[in-house]
Amino acid sequence: MKKFIKNTTKAVVTIAAGVAFVMMFGEAETPGLQFLCTFGSMAVLFGCYKILDKMGTFKEESNVEI
Repeated sequence: MKKFIKNTTKAVVTIAAGVAFVMMFGEAETPGLQFLCTFGSMAVLFGCYKILDKMGTFKEESNVEI
């Protein structure tokens, strides 16, 4: 049951991050609304990133050679 909740939460947060990313490029009628839409979406995207990072979604690679 715990794994089901974790996977469901991960899916919902990932969808929210995708929607926030798309909304960052939306246009509004006034500059004030444009600022609110863009930076509000960036805040949501950052929050989704932090949640997914705490859940251990992103793997850290220490031995990367270029």
